[in-house]
Amino acid sequence: MPESHRCTKCQQDRPVSEFYVQNKETGRLNPWCKPCYKDWYRGRAKRPLPSTRDCLQCKTAFAPRRSNMVFCSANCKAVASYKRLNPPDPDRKCMMCGKPIDITRRSDMKFCSAACTVHERRGDGRESLARRKHNLKRAYGMTEADVTALLLAQDGRCAICGTDDPSRSRHGVFHVDHCHATGLTRGLLCSPCNVALGNMQDDPARLRTAADYIERHRTP
Repeated sequence: MPESHRCTKCQQDRPVSEFYVQNKETGRLNPWCKPCYKDWYRGRAKRPLPSTRDCLQCKTAFAPRRSNMVFCSANCKAVASYKRLNPPDPDRKCMMCGKPIDITRRSDMKFCSAACTVHERRGDGRESLARRKHNLKRAYGMTEADVTALLLAQDGRCAICGTDDPSRSRHGVFHVDHCHATGLTRGLLCSPCNVALGNMQDDPARLRTAADYIERHRTP
């Protein structure tokens, strides 16, 4: 360890003994020497305490109990600390509609607006990107890339009726069809075909009987 250290406040080289130890484990010294630190502390203690001050986080006026108190509550202090340690991603997008999220919004915000948040929670008519990604992984062990590859293998069409328009589906995408006995994925279907298989309980005999029934009663 050097015998002297330069004070960053008075810019003088002083013996190491003239500095407080800031970290005992690493031996790091305080950047200010003891005289400078004591002068600053005395001046700080003599400073008048302001009657009101604006919170750095919520901008609400409050009465500080100490001169260095800049947050109105422990919650505001925790939020400010979280924002400092977790800066928002400038390229993040809404998990519901895919639009960019304003950089000024919290770093843990996943939706661009209250409307997208409500739609995602209610699930009314639209499936969010976050929910679809979660459901694909949980139910089928698949990712969006796996679904895209499977759809390309089917020429972008339903595996049963051959339609290339998934707009008839509730969420505007093809459904992942799987065997309820083995859990294995079979293909991608439009909503009517997927519902038909479910109503027939995946029973080939019942489906053949239904086909025969339709053909027998088909008018010429």
